[in-house]
Amino acid sequence: MGIAGCPIWDVLSSRGKVKVIKTLVDAEELNITEIVRKTDLSHRSVKSYLSELCETGLVELKKFGRIRIYRYRVEVTRARALQYLFKTWDNSHDPYPD
Repeated sequence: MGIAGCPIWDVLSSRGKVKVIKTLVDAEELNITEIVRKTDLSHRSVKSYLSELCETGLVELKKFGRIRIYRYRVEVTRARALQYLFKTWDNSHDPYPD
């Protein structure tokens, strides 16, 4: 599909997928075990989300023998936009908290 054909609601369609994106935005590169640990999601869910995110072009899979590293592609304009959104959201001081 590629990121150009992917609506933002597909990228942000689930809380779990958002957790995976946020984790990669913060760390830039991680293996799946580290992502599972940091997000507290199941291995199966994380693997599924990463597969979807690789298809969109936001995440890249790097293989080193049996080791697989997932990298957030900050060189992609939409990936940078999401990164900016997360960092802005985290640093904002909402006068109307939930």
